[in-house]
Amino acid sequence: MYDRVSKRNWPAISPLRGGKCGGCHLKVSSEAESGSRSADPAQMGICDQCGRILYWDFA
Repeated sequence: MYDRVSKRNWPAISPLRGGKCGGCHLKVSSEAESGSRSADPAQMGICDQCGRILYWDFA
């Protein structure tokens, strides 16, 4: 998945801050937000707009 995303968007992995993707800065769905908080790799958070892989930013 990382290889596929990195060909389109750099960086391929972005933080999720305030319900917005750190890459495109657009609001993501609640499903993408909960996926970024999950420890289960099968429920990875993906930005609905740009397709970047999201991770939960604690700050």
